Amino acid sequence: MKRGFGVCEATAAFLGAAVASKAWGLVRHDAPLDGVGVVGWFGEDAAVALLLAVFLVVVVGPVRRRLPRVGRVLPATIAVGLVLFTAINAAVVSELGTPLTPAMLRGAGSALDDSIAGAVSVGSLLSMVVVVAGAGLAVAGVRRFATPTATAVALSALLVIAVVAPTLPSPAHRSALHRNAIAALWIPSDRMPSCAPSTVGAEKNAIRATELSEARDLRSLSGIARDRDVLFLILESTAPEALPFAARVALSDDATDPTPNLTALAKRSLVFENAYATYPESVKGLTALLMSHAPAIDTPVEAYHDRELATLPAAFASAGYRTALFHSGRFDYLGMRGIVEGRGYETLEDASAIGGEVESSFGVSDRETAARVLTYFDSLSPGERAFVTYMPISGHHPYDSPEAGPFTGSEEWDSYRNALHYGDRALGDLLDGLEARGRLDDTLIVAVGDHGQAFRRHVGNYGHTFYLYEENVHVPLVIALPGSDEMATRIPRPVSHLDVAPTVLDLCGLPALPAFEGESLLEPTPRAALFFTDYALPLVGLRDGDWKFVHTLDAGVSELYDLRVDPWEREDVSGEQPERVERYERRCVEWLRRQSEQLTDGSARSLRGATARGR
Repeated sequence: MKRGFGVCEATAAFLGAAVASKAWGLVRHDAPLDGVGVVGWFGEDAAVALLLAVFLVVVVGPVRRRLPRVGRVLPATIAVGLVLFTAINAAVVSELGTPLTPAMLRGAGSALDDSIAGAVSVGSLLSMVVVVAGAGLAVAGVRRFATPTATAVALSALLVIAVVAPTLPSPAHRSALHRNAIAALWIPSDRMPSCAPSTVGAEKNAIRATELSEARDLRSLSGIARDRDVLFLILESTAPEALPFAARVALSDDATDPTPNLTALAKRSLVFENAYATYPESVKGLTALLMSHAPAIDTPVEAYHDRELATLPAAFASAGYRTALFHSGRFDYLGMRGIVEGRGYETLEDASAIGGEVESSFGVSDRETAARVLTYFDSLSPGERAFVTYMPISGHHPYDSPEAGPFTGSEEWDSYRNALHYGDRALGDLLDGLEARGRLDDTLIVAVGDHGQAFRRHVGNYGHTFYLYEENVHVPLVIALPGSDEMATRIPRPVSHLDVAPTVLDLCGLPALPAFEGESLLEPTPRAALFFTDYALPLVGLRDGDWKFVHTLDAGVSELYDLRVDPWEREDVSGEQPERVERYERRCVEWLRRQSEQLTDGSARSLRGATARGR
């Protein structure tokens, strides 16, 4: 008599698929598999398999008894759905080092069509085949060997793994590779642990540095760009490691500079060597750059669409400047439109308005956008000043460039640097155009990266949104006034995206906005840079002097690195510095909690209503 497809088969199919997917991902990303720590990678798989078995017995069981026809196919249908979803996630893990999360599902859209298509490979398709095969083998094994005793032993083993795995000193807790595809879809309502109040003080004092670092006094530069134009350049996915003038550790021996125009500009600029993104994602991170306001964890960008926040463009608009934003990408991507509309920009143009001969799913070519920026400057009346934000897209995955670059290798790193080189050509067009119009020497130029870009230097770390290592959050920050030689200096102390807007106002002689969370970098007060991400794991961290700290909220695991001697973040010294780790964890958690409370109680409301629509 042919055996039906019941609880054991359905559970085994899912577990076989989950284990096959996990094993594939671990091998694909060269994860450490030594000792008992290997069990840590499979804890969530065991827990979800147990929950599935309970669900099938408690919920599906009665249905099978009352509705025999439905009951005969229901376990198999559930199992097939879970296996297929796990197979799809195996392909995602193969490329990105994490299964799909709610944040990733929100981010997947038409703007990423080229990136998604580029990720389809023989390896990703093979990963799906491996998962389906794992499910099939598991079902075959159950049908051949399952007995009541064997089933009890298997369930007991799963329970032990699910309970023990989170307690093991395993590298799994530092990587999203340990996530199960089903578990990754669930976000707890509050992932922040409780902690005793710290003594770091009020809101702005909470990001004071505790470590001594060189805090150069730059107050003599206050107002140096008064009555000048401002070009605010937000670089896309530009990792300092790819830039010779900014790299702490070179990632290749190739001496070719992918960004010669930016490098030339940096030679006569304030170069902040240790600048950090507050959040390693472009759109939500704009709250820090344009509003000097850190976003809240586990919060969609739409939560900020109606927030009354002080903004940099609104401050310039109130001061009589013309204001404009030109973006090679699309404002509809990830809810950007609600972040930039009604914030003080009188002109807003993205790829759909700019157009051009070269288009991708993500936008138009940067040289087309640079030409549009120059046309805008041409439209200004004599004596008018302008605050112009330029957001290119070169550097964004899949690193396609309309023109050939100098790097001829076949590696993705070469394609990435060619994309940066193309974006730098667009910057060269813009600078040359301003010079030809006699405007360059009278323009304050601020070039800042929105986030970094990772190429698997750490296990599973690819792209930019998933972790807080240097390759994710360390960004270039260059501020130049080409007509002045007073700004040619390098600043080593840590700085944050939050500090950029106050610094621009200070350089232009405009009053500070009390609602801004950051402070002008012309002041000599050293500050820590704080950052977080919630795309795959809930991570929060800071840079304080030479110390780099990262904490995983749900696992309660901390990492501490001394970047002075360990710029690659290879040697975690958290065990040697327990008091420092405890202090940093408390500061980071309080910072996150404060941002969430501000979003809830409306205390972040400020100047938007008074100034954003002022022009």
